[in-house]
Amino acid sequence: GWCKLTPEGIKAIVSGGGLEFLSLSATFEPAKVGDISNETEAVMHISKGCPLLKKLILRNCKEVELEGWKAIGRNCKNLEDLTLYRCSKLCDLGLQALCNGCNKLSRLSVDTDDSCSSSALEVFKRKKINVTCHSW
Repeated sequence: GWCKLTPEGIKAIVSGGGLEFLSLSATFEPAKVGDISNETEAVMHISKGCPLLKKLILRNCKEVELEGWKAIGRNCKNLEDLTLYRCSKLCDLGLQALCNGCNKLSRLSVDTDDSCSSSALEVFKRKKINVTCHSW
């Protein structure tokens, strides 16, 4: 079933910090309560609270802005596999922020039609030669 991602749910996800795999598909609409009020803040909170995260899948997270991508790059030091589908605010700068961090990344899957340019992906591939990139 589907559920809304609430601040309480996000806090439960990160409690303990041992999560290694997370898949979020947003038609999630975080409630406007507490200290987590949008997708960017949700991603920032999750990236800080899940230092062991190895695989992250974000689908339809259309409102995650640059600060969220920077947080993933800065905080997800163990991330090996990242899939981004229909994350339309990824943009080239967000992809660069992921490239500057995520040093253990070995696989990136991203849809360039909706989220970043193919030229930015080419720059990413040149800088992260050990990362297998899939784009569609």
